[in-house]
Amino acid sequence: MQAETLLRYRGIFQQELGNILRYWQTYAIDRPNDDFYGAVDLENRPVPGVNKSCVLIARILWTFAAAARLEGREDYAAVADSAYRVLLSQFWDRAHGGFFMAVTPAGQIADATKHTYMQAFASYALCQYFRLNGSAEVLTLIRDSFALFEAKTKDPNHPGYLEAFTPDWQPSAENRMADNNEPKSMNTHLHLLEAYASLYEVWPDPAVATRLRELLLIFLDKIIRPSGHLGIFFDDAFNETEPSRGICSFGHDIEASWLLCEAAEALADEALLARTRGLAIKMLDAVERVGFDKDGGLFLESYRHGSHVRTNKHWWLQ
Repeated sequence: MQAETLLRYRGIFQQELGNILRYWQTYAIDRPNDDFYGAVDLENRPVPGVNKSCVLIARILWTFAAAARLEGREDYAAVADSAYRVLLSQFWDRAHGGFFMAVTPAGQIADATKHTYMQAFASYALCQYFRLNGSAEVLTLIRDSFALFEAKTKDPNHPGYLEAFTPDWQPSAENRMADNNEPKSMNTHLHLLEAYASLYEVWPDPAVATRLRELLLIFLDKIIRPSGHLGIFFDDAFNETEPSRGICSFGHDIEASWLLCEAAEALADEALLARTRGLAIKMLDAVERVGFDKDGGLFLESYRHGSHVRTNKHWWLQ
């Protein structure tokens, strides 16, 4: 691709980024309370009574911290500052550590579940926020959170991490990442890998490297199927469960292909990186064969081992 074409696309994407961030600044922020709304309606009016999720606030924090670093804009940094304050003051459990799943519009606990998926998003956001401001307080929270997650969420008997916990970190039967309440999911481990790769970049501790490598190898050895698609749900020992076997999630396949490469690059292991890149290409080829619409866009998923494609086009895949 020629340089002038790349520059043209850069301008287009930069303009689009500004439009998207402006929308969130305009409609998502509860300015009288220095807070955020849980949802807005089709007229962009706040929907009363809708809870705020930990993932929502963590994503706002990550996005505006990254945008502030990219653009050097104080208004983006201010949104990140507000999201950080909300995340800590409303979602962080001061008694037992970790982040709750959801709070009410007033900031009271609405769902006290501690899901590993949520912890991963929060950690990922905090790493980006630390890159923005270099705060010693944020780095301490990042380090303490890593130690907590390893002590509470890592499976002591099998590879990987458990999914859901009570406020005092007892394993919970409720598992929001699994259709049939399976004990382990691809999605949780993918976002934990993403968080640990980011963590290792801001805090290159050997313990983080060890866990990041373990997560990467779980994907290479356990989660990626011979077809190149990802398995979805697993038992304790990371065997894919029977109801999950025929499902292909094209968006997760695409997402994982580059997140796995980022993790391998962070570890700076050339042999592991070469293996990961080879599998990433295989994953992309698998999606190209089945997941793309000839008119453009990526389908949602398929069942029956790819023979039955759901042609919905959800936003996050695109």
